[in-house]
Amino acid sequence: MKKNNRVCIGKCFFVLFFALFCLGISAFSYGRDKGKVKAEDANANKIYIKLYDMEGKPLTTSVMVFKDIKRDCIADAGILNSEDYTPELELVSGAIKEVEPGKYEILKPHIKPLWIRALLPLPGLGKIWFSLDPKGYSFDSGVSKEIDGIAEIEKNLIDVFNPILNGGDTCSDNGLVGCFTRQLTKDGSLAYTDEPNAPERRYRNIYKLSSLKSSIADSDIFSIWYSPVIEKVGLDEGIPEKKLEFIPLDIARNEYESFQLVIRPKQNLENVSIMVQDAVTGNGDVLKGSEFKVFRVGYVRVIETTDAFGQPNKDYPDPIIPLNQSVPLSANENAVFLFRLKTSPSQAPGIYKGKIEIKTSQKTVEVPYQVQVYAYTLPDTTSTEIAYGVYPDYAYHGPLNEEQKKEVFGLYMDLCAEYRISPYSPHAFAPIQWVFEGEPPEPKLDFSEFDKAMEKYLDQYHFTSFNMGGLPRELNGAEQYSPEYVRLFTLIFHKIQEHLREKGWLHKAYWYWVDEPMKESYPGVKQGLELLKSSCPEIRRLLTLHIEQTPAPDFYNLVNLWVPVADRYDAKRAWWRQELGEQVWWYVCTGPRCPYANNFIDHPGINHRIRFWQADKYGLDGDLYWSLTYWLQNPWEQAMSVPPDGKGTWGNGDGRLLYPPQPQKPTEPLVAPPIPSLRLELLRDGIEDREPLVFLSQIQHARNGYNSVLARKVRSEVLNNLISSLTVYEQNPFLFYLNRLKLLSTASILFPSPSMK
Repeated sequence: MKKNNRVCIGKCFFVLFFALFCLGISAFSYGRDKGKVKAEDANANKIYIKLYDMEGKPLTTSVMVFKDIKRDCIADAGILNSEDYTPELELVSGAIKEVEPGKYEILKPHIKPLWIRALLPLPGLGKIWFSLDPKGYSFDSGVSKEIDGIAEIEKNLIDVFNPILNGGDTCSDNGLVGCFTRQLTKDGSLAYTDEPNAPERRYRNIYKLSSLKSSIADSDIFSIWYSPVIEKVGLDEGIPEKKLEFIPLDIARNEYESFQLVIRPKQNLENVSIMVQDAVTGNGDVLKGSEFKVFRVGYVRVIETTDAFGQPNKDYPDPIIPLNQSVPLSANENAVFLFRLKTSPSQAPGIYKGKIEIKTSQKTVEVPYQVQVYAYTLPDTTSTEIAYGVYPDYAYHGPLNEEQKKEVFGLYMDLCAEYRISPYSPHAFAPIQWVFEGEPPEPKLDFSEFDKAMEKYLDQYHFTSFNMGGLPRELNGAEQYSPEYVRLFTLIFHKIQEHLREKGWLHKAYWYWVDEPMKESYPGVKQGLELLKSSCPEIRRLLTLHIEQTPAPDFYNLVNLWVPVADRYDAKRAWWRQELGEQVWWYVCTGPRCPYANNFIDHPGINHRIRFWQADKYGLDGDLYWSLTYWLQNPWEQAMSVPPDGKGTWGNGDGRLLYPPQPQKPTEPLVAPPIPSLRLELLRDGIEDREPLVFLSQIQHARNGYNSVLARKVRSEVLNNLISSLTVYEQNPFLFYLNRLKLLSTASILFPSPSMK
């Protein structure tokens, strides 16, 4: 009995051991298979983007992923699936990385859809953004994929262009868009590059659809070509393959608009002179050649880039020097001339044809130009309020006495008016004066010099705004914020408020007395704002903010003119505060940087102009910029702006939209205006671009039948075409000018409208 029990027990142990052994094997196999599945899962759904240069070599550049921030708020599939739906794209951080040269992995493929944009360097254009698929990608789970990014960019461009080119409407246009369209459609529809390994051909297609630069004329001594003003021209850039028969320019009445003419000599040339002849229409209307102002485009060397848009150790075009005499030109180097036209409000609409005479000692060449003047007329006063800092560094004008300084300052103000720029303090040499009389002391104010200056700058020059300045440190010996100080301050600025009302200037005044406060200084800022609100409540209280989303709750009911740095702009809060009667401007300075548009020298030209289209889409009331004349470093010699303490960098051209009148500080008095920049030219173009948008908005809200419907449709269409968000905006020159043409044409049809007052 005991033996049998031992046998049974032994059998049980054997069976149990065998079962555990089998179980272990199974567990091991399961673990191995599970690990294998995990490994397979790790390699599944890997999405890669492949980028390469014109030679087919791997391209390391900036690649970004975006998502639609409107999509989660819309439950209606009918809206989301409609061809008319336009996403609002927001950058997704940490969504992509370069795993090897030219190969980028999408780290968040679960976002559906997601948009991919790459920053491509193109000859002559610098770096500009391209979308791989404008409709976005929705990747299937468990599926790996490698996308040829350059092929996708080429396909996207051709898919965008073919319907436009085959539609016929643009071909009938006699301006820039029509000229370019006819060149592209000479050989029929555009075609993709079929060969799998044809990087050069793909890039040629991309370049062809991304630049309006075109050859105009060729002779034995030089070649001549054209570039729109939004495309910067490199010193050693090659002659474009596309050809145009004449230089086109589209312009409204009472508007400034420019183009660039490039002369590339085949030998050294002396005494080259340029003259613009009159242009006439078929009806005999004349556009005076003297209405053109001609500039020679200068270059500055960028050593260190501002951001991903820039290229190091490269000469960038920026200063534009008025051309008042003949000039020598060097062989095999591009000489770029900017031609700016200002039309009068009474210029008859029509197509004007004329010639530009380029004269050398060897020969004279005439280049035909054609200006299409539209019926729409820009107002004298801009709809966008502008507030830019202008502080002349008189050291660049030599040893000046006070009268000469006033004269020089007046030249700066003249130039501001020419560029539709409103400086902070046009009354810098004509402040409001006051003295204290009696007991208790009462302020006696003198407005005589102030009124004389402001009648010129506000009434004649149409400056849109001015700064009241800072809060006085003391008043008649009373310390700031003391009871006596508050009493005197209230007496002074209540009188100033009422005087501004009588002169019709109250709506242009603002207090900009503190800049970009940090959190710890908020209590003191609030104290000042409360004083301003109680003493002169109808003078706007401006506050610039850069560390939190703005408008900021800390300052509700104290600030009524909000100015966030662009990447801190909160659209929902802004629209709410505007509904309460407040205003919202924005600004750029040392930031934000790529992919945002800013005023840096090494940004594409369109970036400086497109910001005002963004401002219109988001309903901004104004634009602020800290300085046009930050010349601590000589801007002719150093493009990079550096803080006063020399620590860090602020960006190429930051705070410098003007140049000193000459590269070196003179030893004798120099009463002369500063030199403008190409960037300032483009900023003014952007300010003016907004006017027909504002006009269509007014027509839209006038509820004038078909006119209102048309205005609403076109305005929405062009803004949606060009602007998706603050980080995604159109950089293609043809598409930009195509939408500008739609805007000008529609505004001209509706101008003047009987419903407009």
